[in-house]
Amino acid sequence: MESSQDITTSAGVSEVSGKQLSKRNTSNRGLIVITKVISACNLACRYCDADIYSNQRISIDTVSNIIKKALDYADYVEFVWHGGEPLLMGVHFYKEVVELQKKFKRENQVIMNSIATNGTLINQEWVDFFKANDFHVGVSLDGPPEVHNANRIFKSGQGSFEQVMRGIRLLKENGVQFGVLAVITKETVRIGAKRFLDFFIENGIFNIGILPQRPALNIGRTDALPREEFEKFAIELFDYWYSLDDPRIKIRELDAILDRIFGAESSICIFGGNCRGKVLAITPNGDVYPCDEFMFDERYRLGNVREQTFEEILNPMNPKLIRIRLEDLKTKKPTKCKYSKICNYGCPKDRYVLSRVYNEEGTCGWCNVIDHIYKRVMKDLGKIKE
Repeated sequence: MESSQDITTSAGVSEVSGKQLSKRNTSNRGLIVITKVISACNLACRYCDADIYSNQRISIDTVSNIIKKALDYADYVEFVWHGGEPLLMGVHFYKEVVELQKKFKRENQVIMNSIATNGTLINQEWVDFFKANDFHVGVSLDGPPEVHNANRIFKSGQGSFEQVMRGIRLLKENGVQFGVLAVITKETVRIGAKRFLDFFIENGIFNIGILPQRPALNIGRTDALPREEFEKFAIELFDYWYSLDDPRIKIRELDAILDRIFGAESSICIFGGNCRGKVLAITPNGDVYPCDEFMFDERYRLGNVREQTFEEILNPMNPKLIRIRLEDLKTKKPTKCKYSKICNYGCPKDRYVLSRVYNEEGTCGWCNVIDHIYKRVMKDLGKIKE
């Protein structure tokens, strides 16, 4: 499980679905449902906190509840299948998922499926299933072998790079939509932004998400990539990516910042400004949270899908939702940052974590990156006007 190293938005809350959700008529409900189907994983990534959770596996009865109630509630639903390692559930499980979606789907309802995987278990059977059922796949790949294998290892200690690349090759050869999420660590910073991006380009991987290694405060671990190092790396990455001027290459967070600078809706949730009620995350036992970043923190548990409908869970008078709104307002109080209208104060969980780690209230963690991109773009626009 990625947990704070979240892969969700590399495939799950995808760029396409994020824009569709933001552009849908307000009279029509859109919902992204992130479901942790299993807590077990076949890897032992050094920055992951999956090992603190018991080995839980979702039942098909709970899945049926999730699908039926989500489709009762919303007109557009993206189901994001998450772990642990969700492929450990087997292809047969997802075939049942698809059949349940067909059973409960209403006329003119839109359903999308995404799955977030470490990629090591992808084989031809999986690829055939993904293609036949239009699944979007998000794969964890941190970069070239010396970067990826530093943290993404099997329980034996062996690096997982070769197995992940084998899975990606199968996805590419069979025309399956996929993206990758790279956790930016000290190893990434060491090789530099150019080597990092060149690796993906050389391997025909053009849909990339980046995320800094962040502290796993829920288990008392504060090891993380210092924010200043991440910002420096992200700025170098932007400059190199921008200089290439290659429309094939999508770097999710950098694209989203450009969208916001030019007044467009954010294509990803972290800069969206208001994710409440649009994204829900569900554990194997049916507990519901505002998103996967809050999962297993009882303070943010909104209810249980086996016992309540989404209408009841998302009732504005739900005490947990009131608490979240108040906490959100507290961390959104006026700051010195002049770019808050671009980042929309960032991800709520990031603000809560960063406030404790860096002692900076209201920060999104992207301030210096946004400042650099804004000034670079405005400078270029000035040249065009001349």
